[in-house]
Amino acid sequence: MEDELFKEIISFENLYEATMEVSRGKWRKAEWVKWYLDLEANLISLQNKLVWDMWEPHPTVDFFVLEPKKRPVARPHIEDRIIGHAIMRKCLPFFEKHSSPQSYACRTGKGSFNAVLEWQRIIRSAIGRWGFDWYVICIDFAHDYQSVDLENLKRLYRRIIPSEKTCALLDKKIDSYPNLQGGNFLFKHEGLALGNIENQHLANLKSGVVDYFVTDTLGLGRMYVRYMDDIRIAVHTKEEAQDVLARIDELVTGKLNQSIGGKKTYYKKFKGKDELCGYAVCPHHLEMQSEKIRRRLRGLRKVRQGWLSGYYDTERYEATLCNVIDYLDKTNSAHEFVKYCIDELGMKGKKNKGVRRYLKRCATD
Repeated sequence: MEDELFKEIISFENLYEATMEVSRGKWRKAEWVKWYLDLEANLISLQNKLVWDMWEPHPTVDFFVLEPKKRPVARPHIEDRIIGHAIMRKCLPFFEKHSSPQSYACRTGKGSFNAVLEWQRIIRSAIGRWGFDWYVICIDFAHDYQSVDLENLKRLYRRIIPSEKTCALLDKKIDSYPNLQGGNFLFKHEGLALGNIENQHLANLKSGVVDYFVTDTLGLGRMYVRYMDDIRIAVHTKEEAQDVLARIDELVTGKLNQSIGGKKTYYKKFKGKDELCGYAVCPHHLEMQSEKIRRRLRGLRKVRQGWLSGYYDTERYEATLCNVIDYLDKTNSAHEFVKYCIDELGMKGKKNKGVRRYLKRCATD
């Protein structure tokens, strides 16, 4: 089984499919086009390196993203990205099999909005049991990717991936990040790199330890939801909230060698709504967060100006526009966006049932 899984990962067909996944949205980048022009030779060379254990990770390109907050991102080399996608194409079923139902990040059919809907269901359930006399526990890992204990992580994925060669390849990828040499690095490399597809699933696997502790040991599975490192739990009393938070902190500190301290970890009494994944979640409806919509509208204004000047094509502008519409449509706040379009973007519009169709049409006018 070990050799078969590794052979499937490094097969030419799997590497080609992984390359096509990596290519999405990159056809205008000179680095990618240059690599693609000699695609077959490059893939054969990469396959030979993997077969003979001669592949070595490349230095990353470091930069910061400022939205929604400042984050350090390490962009991997094309070959490294292809290998990451090739691994996950074959290993994702193993990760999925060992994921808790209450984990909503990096999983097909889940996602941030489904996590919001699950938290809304939990809120209604808690109100049905306790009225408005209950508490919300909010937990966030401090610097989740940067503080991951790599040795502990290696033990975790060796429990679910039945191939030592595949695990050794993952070892090489995650060990290389803190020890890379020869690059122009903008920040200290530690833990997992933000920018690799496999690291999303590895971080999710690590946080799954908390999922099973809360559901199996504490028995709070129906009152618990997690999206990546953002956790919400509903409990009845203040004493219970303190006890649960203390026990989770002990687990994370002792078994994962991480911390959940900081401003985003606390408990509070429920006061009618709670925020999760960019939404203000109420028992029977969703509200938009003013900070989130301002950020989205700033991005839309920037893309629109680029579209008018010819820097962005219509497809990019329409995608950005529809993203904002979709967010507001889920919060029943589309009329706010129509007003913005009329006042700020110079669009002509009416507040009617055809808001979505009209604004999509505006993107191509």
